Amino acid sequence: MSGAEIDGEGGTARRDSASARLTARGTSDAEEIVMAKVLIVEDDYLSRFLMQELCGTLGFACEIVANGQQCLDRLRSGAADFAVILMDLHMPRISGLDATASIRNDLESPARDIPIVAVTADRHWYEPEHYEAAGLSAVLPKPVELSELSAILQKYASPGPLAAERGMDAILAS
Repeated sequence: MSGAEIDGEGGTARRDSASARLTARGTSDAEEIVMAKVLIVEDDYLSRFLMQELCGTLGFACEIVANGQQCLDRLRSGAADFAVILMDLHMPRISGLDATASIRNDLESPARDIPIVAVTADRHWYEPEHYEAAGLSAVLPKPVELSELSAILQKYASPGPLAAERGMDAILAS
């Protein structure tokens, strides 16, 4: 499996991107920290990059797919890997709305129960009656702000190890 070395204030750790496990160098497997993992569904490269960086800053591991079809395929192969889905609504092949409907209606638990957060600049979806009727848990406005993403991830996913160690206020202030 591939992995990456991560240097931080607390020393060096190794992150295994496939399983989103973080093991501090010199610790036993029992001391591994399993990071909450976010599935980012976004067709725009720049938006994917930005959301991945922001999630990483907040201490969350990410996996990225480029459209609704890839999202459905990924969830069928292992939905339990994800704490939350950040879903763009306007994508080619299968839109975020169609993917959300398929997740809620066609997939089994745990996939159908994962919180799905729409990431969109379309103000129509900002009202709860609109996004809830579509099976969405919340809406994150574009352009994505770190503080708004933080609030969403705190609500729907356990904080990652960086957030737990430093505290969300310290991350947002940096």
